[in-house]
Amino acid sequence: MAFPHSRLVRHVADVSNFLVRKAGIALLVIDLDHFKDVNDTKGHPEGDACLQRVVKVIGGVLGRKGILYRWGGDEFAVSLPDFSTDEAHATAERIRRTVEEAKPGGNDLPVTTSIGVSGSDRKTSGSAEDLLAAADKAMYRSKHQGKNRVTSWSAAEFEKADPKPETTPRSRKANATVANHTDNLAKHAKVRIAPIVPREHEQSEFMFMEESDECLTFQKIDSQRTIDIPKSFIEKIHKYGDSRPALIQLIGRLQWVSKKRNFDLFREKPPAGPAGAYGIGKDVDNSYPVRLGVQGKFGREDRLPEILGRGASIFYDSDGMYLRWAGQVFVVAT
Repeated sequence: MAFPHSRLVRHVADVSNFLVRKAGIALLVIDLDHFKDVNDTKGHPEGDACLQRVVKVIGGVLGRKGILYRWGGDEFAVSLPDFSTDEAHATAERIRRTVEEAKPGGNDLPVTTSIGVSGSDRKTSGSAEDLLAAADKAMYRSKHQGKNRVTSWSAAEFEKADPKPETTPRSRKANATVANHTDNLAKHAKVRIAPIVPREHEQSEFMFMEESDECLTFQKIDSQRTIDIPKSFIEKIHKYGDSRPALIQLIGRLQWVSKKRNFDLFREKPPAGPAGAYGIGKDVDNSYPVRLGVQGKFGREDRLPEILGRGASIFYDSDGMYLRWAGQVFVVAT
């Protein structure tokens, strides 16, 4: 089963629509336990296969009752329209148990799930971001209580003892920062956004278009492309007066995705320095692009500037990673 490769901005919009219509909804935030061990031990191709097994398992539990989103890397979210928190918790427990039994990482590397649950029946006020933050917070509670478990958000438990700073949901930290800075960001003001992959785009200027409760909208100045960035995805806004454009610092990265020919958001930051100039790579076999139906060729990684200078461009898969095989990077004609 292929999952909708949607990102946080679409998820926020979908949840907001349910809340506006006063319809009930419950959310799951799912993080895979020990997934990094699969990538590190068996390589990225097996990591990708592991993710697909997890998606198939979750899809089998959900059927037509829920919508599965991938936030990036090993993080997923599920919307369950017309579910109470208790019903969603039961569904999450079935997901947890079924993934554990399926052993998606193989018998030698147990991959399990830590899941957080929130529902509008227990959180009657607030935005979609608040509901997502509650599920995110519950997921972190599952992580820090031993992993491979389900935790439901409860005001009685969570608001009397907030977790330590490192376990505070990303969206809450980011929203506080953004709220303090967007008031002086004028409409049509020029900004730069970082990190962007490929890094050359960090010199591109964007125009601030509008602000909603959940997102900031920007337009790339040299094109008609726009990007909605959730406030939860913004780490900080640096302002420099009238001397130069403001800098929008992200908690993840803004990524050029070849298949979509557009920008998308991913939660992993690229490595610092030259190693991250082209983003994050994954090791594949040389027939992987053929299976994707993509025409191109592998070129030596140490000659990338020369290859790109001749008009080729790096191919980025739907997960935002470029393809690497035997010291070479997959490129396509532009």
